[in-house]
Amino acid sequence: MPIEAHYEAALNYFYFLLLDEDVALHSALRALRAFQKNSKTLKEAEADQALIKEMSALFQKYLKKNHRAKSNPAKSEWKVLNSDSLAAWKEYVRRSESESSEVLVLRYILNYSVGDISKALGIPEGTIYFRLGRGLEAFAGVKA
Repeated sequence: MPIEAHYEAALNYFYFLLLDEDVALHSALRALRAFQKNSKTLKEAEADQALIKEMSALFQKYLKKNHRAKSNPAKSEWKVLNSDSLAAWKEYVRRSESESSEVLVLRYILNYSVGDISKALGIPEGTIYFRLGRGLEAFAGVKA
């Protein structure tokens, strides 16, 4: 995966989980710096897992600091979706468990395999499927 794809994945990961464009840009750069230091000798599949691991570790730090998603509209044009189209997602992120929203982003927005997510996060695939199911069920019940 070229570095541009890693950067795009990191941007989307942090944007969809934190819903804060400024924090997403800063976090993506931090995660990529850490990833690049440790990924020089990795194979492509291992590189994806290493990137997921770095992004997740940084996300967990934000959770410990009790960072909450903002509802501010986007200031730049790097995102495809506008604020109105994200209303249901924003409501879901505010009400959901972080574990479920994280695996939804990794699986359905970034298209990582369940196996890669499982290995990167160090949890069984069955747990990933459980979190995906719980997350999709909760998201389906959100009214924007």
